[in-house]
Amino acid sequence: MIVNSVRSALQADYPDLQVIVVDDGSTDMTLNRLVQSYGLVKMDGTCHPASPRHTSAPITSIRRFPTWWLSAKCGGGSRMPSMSALTSAAHPTFCNLDADCLLERDALLRLMDPIVNSALKPW
Repeated sequence: MIVNSVRSALQADYPDLQVIVVDDGSTDMTLNRLVQSYGLVKMDGTCHPASPRHTSAPITSIRRFPTWWLSAKCGGGSRMPSMSALTSAAHPTFCNLDADCLLERDALLRLMDPIVNSALKPW
């Protein structure tokens, strides 16, 4: 299901979309499925190199694809991988999805519409 979830996220209509996938060391073959499906290559590093909020979170490997990246971690529960993704994100807004979620193509635009429109209206 993770492969379909990533595919749906990558197809989302949203400007400057950044997709960060975090594997928390689960035993359900998430990492292997993504590596096989997308031909990912292991890179050394502790976070996304362009991130202005550098972190030394315990990421054991980073695999990069042109439009998204995946960080593989050694456990730590669900909070640690989420915090790693947040500190590595290049944008101030984010949407957190589980591995079994599918994103409709315009879902992010619909979610952000009330926020963007409320910022344009005077108080």
